[in-house]
Order: sequence, then C-alpha cells, then structure tokens
Amino acid sequence: MNLQEQFRWLEVLLEERIDDLPNIILYQDIEMPAVLDIEAWQSKQLSDTEEITITLLALASSFMPSIFDIFKKAEQSISEPSLLGCFKNAESNTYHPTTRTALFLLAGKNIEKRIHIIQKYFKAESRLFQNNILKPFMKDVVSEDCILEISPEFLYKISLNQKFKYTYSSSFPASLYQTDENWDDLVLNPSVRDCLMDVKAWMKHYPTLNNSPQYKGSKGFKALFWGESGTGKTVSVGILGKEVGRDVYRIDLSQIVSKYVGETEKNLKYVFDLAQNKDWILFFDEGDALLGKRTDNKSANDRYGNQEIAYLLQRMEDFDGILFLCTNKKDNLDEAFKRRFQLRFEFSQPSPTVRYEIWIKAFEEFSFNNVPIEYVADKLKDMNGAWIKSFARFCKVQALEDSSENAYVFDREKFFRTLRNFYIIQGKGYHDITAMCKELGLAMWKDIIM
Repeated sequence: MNLQEQFRWLEVLLEERIDDLPNIILYQDIEMPAVLDIEAWQSKQLSDTEEITITLLALASSFMPSIFDIFKKAEQSISEPSLLGCFKNAESNTYHPTTRTALFLLAGKNIEKRIHIIQKYFKAESRLFQNNILKPFMKDVVSEDCILEISPEFLYKISLNQKFKYTYSSSFPASLYQTDENWDDLVLNPSVRDCLMDVKAWMKHYPTLNNSPQYKGSKGFKALFWGESGTGKTVSVGILGKEVGRDVYRIDLSQIVSKYVGETEKNLKYVFDLAQNKDWILFFDEGDALLGKRTDNKSANDRYGNQEIAYLLQRMEDFDGILFLCTNKKDNLDEAFKRRFQLRFEFSQPSPTVRYEIWIKAFEEFSFNNVPIEYVADKLKDMNGAWIKSFARFCKVQALEDSSENAYVFDREKFFRTLRNFYIIQGKGYHDITAMCKELGLAMWKDIIM
C-alpha cells in the first residue's frame, strides 16, 4: 500500500474542497480514485471511499501532519472557518483532523448527508471502531467535535506489521497483568480449585451460550472473587487469562475515580469502549473502591456517587467480554453488582492441610532439622499462601547472606528466630510464635521475645 500517494490525493482533495467553499452545499460524492488501493484496504476490512477517507485523515495526523497546515491559511481567508473542524495543538502549533473535518470533506453543508455519515461511521457500532481502526471518542460525537485518532493497533499493523500492547497512561489507567505461575504453583483449598475450573469452562464456552436462544443470558461473562488478601485471587485471574489465551488488563480504580462531576463516568466509558472489541479480560482488583453500596440521596455527593455506580452497572451489563472483580470485603458491595456475575465465590483461607502443602512447596530448597512444620501450619492460621511465600523469600535472602554450608538448614531455634524477625519487619505481633516455643518446651522461648 503506497500511503505517500494516498496522502497526496487527500491533500489535493482538501485544497479542492476549500477552494470550492462557495459551492460547498453542492458537493458531489467522492469517486474512488485509482490511487486508493481498494484491494489493500479490503484486506484491512475497509471497502467504501468514505470510511477510507476518514481513515486516511486519522493516519495523516500521525504520518504527515503537514497536510493540515492548509487550515492555518484557510482560517484567515474564509468566512466560515468553523466548517473545517481541525483541532489546533497549542504546544506543537500543529493541526489535527476532527469529525467536523471529515464532515466538511464528505458532506459540505448537506445536513442529511452529515447525519448519514455520523450514523454510519462515527457510532460505536461502525467498522471503524469494531475493527479497532479509530480510537474511541472521549466525547459525544453528535453534540461535539471529536478528534480523529488512529488506534495504536491499526498504526502498528499498517506500519510495522506487529501487534500492539497497551501500556499504562493517564488516558488508559490499566496495565497488562501477567504471571509466570501456573496451577501447579498455586496451592488452594480443593473447593476453590474446583470452582476455578468451572470459571475456566465458562470463559471458553460463554459465546456458545450467548448465541443460543435456549441458554442466552446476560452479555459476556463476569465473575466475582472475594476473600482475604494473599489467598490467590489475583494470581488465579492471571493464570485463567493465560490458559484461555487472553490479555488481562488490571484497572487502576484510583485513577478512574475522580472528584470532578462526570469525570469518573468519562474515564469508565473510555476503558469499556476501548475493551469492547478486543479479546481482553477486564480485571477490577479491590473493586469495592468504586462498587460500594448506594446511599440515600441526602447530599450532592450521594447523588453523584450513586450516578457513578449506576453508570458502572450499566456498562458491566452491556460489556460483551470477560470481566473479573476481586474484593476483600464482599459485604461492602452493592447487591445489584452481585447479581451481574454468572459465578461468584469465596477464596477461603487455606485449611491446615493446604497450609502445610504451601509450606513444603515454598521451602523445597531448605531442609528442616526437627522443625514441626505441620504443627506450625496448624497454629499460624494468619499465614496464608502469600505470607508463606514472602517468608520463604526472606529466608532465601538470609541464606544468600550466610553462604555457609548450613545456610539452607533450619533447626528449631534458627527457624523460630527467623520467623520472629520476619513478623517484626512485617509490623506484626509475634505472640503466637512465643506461645508455640513455650508449648514445644523450647528453652529459648523467653529469649524470643527480646
């Protein structure tokens, strides 16, 4: 595809349209010129002149913005510069095409045709958005002028023939979440593991259900996980995404929620619009920050908060993809949210037997000399999988620093002293450790509180 020639055609078209402003209402439809490689565009799932012209406008803004310098002159010489659209970047002093620019090129002042173009090409259902060619608009295109921006996916595809991965930014407050762990690395209560296999089956087959008149339910697939921190919720979402071959994007709710009226909904709209036509998994971690219970409208803050919750409920309902929400406190969630999820279950604290398995797996590199690990796993109920793995990393650092032949060997006294030090640096009280030492009859139980 020769973009250079096509940009030149676009530049000439702009010049002709501006020169023909007196006859703007009599504009003829643009004929497909030979320079537009129709077969190449069809391979990109575009076929008619109007949507190709809109795409070229957005592409030119990235590849050849000098095309739009003509607007600088036109602003000073024509009587109706607002017809041309174009957004002027004050910092770079460059012009960028907008929806109004496209309407000027394709419809002039013909109101009926302008409405037709907005409905056909600028709604979320159009191919320009369904095929991830244009970035979603941040504003309402019917009432406001919107900047035409090419999507990063299409830009990478057409210029580098590569797949684009979104990264965290102020306009996209989400990050790609990946984990190197798999199910063998994650020791869970058997009931939790069984539920996760059910989730995986739903993730694979929900399109079939949604396309069946007999089994059709709400759009997409949504699952709610709740439980204490460190019980495996986040890692499970990452593993599930990896197993079904989908990218997991973790939403940063601290950046989504805004103190300014209407901004939270605007931020949510952009994230959901961006994710709508992609094989992503949207992951709201610690979701109770936004998804709390609605309150009585006693103040303006109550009303705005309830509006945000209602908007998110609607967007979740309409989202035709996979969405996970994790929370530490299920009771804080609005009941209406809970009903939106096809599957919802608790990541319970590991049982003593499961905790023992986690201890053994986490300390595979170490050996224990008369250390009652099964007893420790039973007594220290607050040490879930995340805590045990964190303690294992702490012990690894101590062993690397020691470098003696017994660096990876624990006797009772060394083990409990190391465990006490770990509790101290985590800001936790270690009365349970003292009690265990006393119960085990260790002479050092009095020392361990020093």
